[in-house]
Amino acid sequence: MQTLADLTEQAEDLLSIYIADIYTNASNVVDFFFRRNRFQIG
Repeated sequence: MQTLADLTEQAEDLLSIYIADIYTNASNVVDFFFRRNRFQIG
């Protein structure tokens, strides 16, 4: 059986991975829109 400390540690690991994924996806989307807009303007 896992202790609360183990579960908390696992949750923090998952959360940091999840946040990193969201951040990566968000910056990719922003890059995509900026690139597309630049082509439309230029």
